[in-house]
Amino acid sequence: ALKLATHYFKSLGLSDNPGKKWLHSFVSRYGDEIKWKKQNKLERAREEIFTEEVRSNWFKLLENVMKK
Repeated sequence: ALKLATHYFKSLGLSDNPGKKWLHSFVSRYGDEIKWKKQNKLERAREEIFTEEVRSNWFKLLENVMKK
């Protein structure tokens, strides 16, 4: 939730990031509606491997393919 909120704050152009107090308040408000799920090993591995360099190269490749 904190990672998603940080992305949302940035998309709104807000300079502050949500902190632990924000997360605690969020869980207090919506705790009964949240489905807690443990991240599996494959998701964690993909997150670690899918770096900014990999993303950048993928979009460059996509751009080259679309130009053809």
